[in-house]
Amino acid sequence: MELRDLSVLNDDGSRTALTKGRIQFQSEGAETLFRRVTLTPIDRLPRIIVR
Repeated sequence: MELRDLSVLNDDGSRTALTKGRIQFQSEGAETLFRRVTLTPIDRLPRIIVR
């Protein structure tokens, strides 16, 4: 999944870039346990090739 330009909609209709918050891991259909999760900052997204 790729997400771009995430933002929060303010009461006045303007948008503020989403730069911090929680990360949620999701599993479909079964319990999943995570251990030793490492988060690495990225400076750009890889190019997506559609075939």
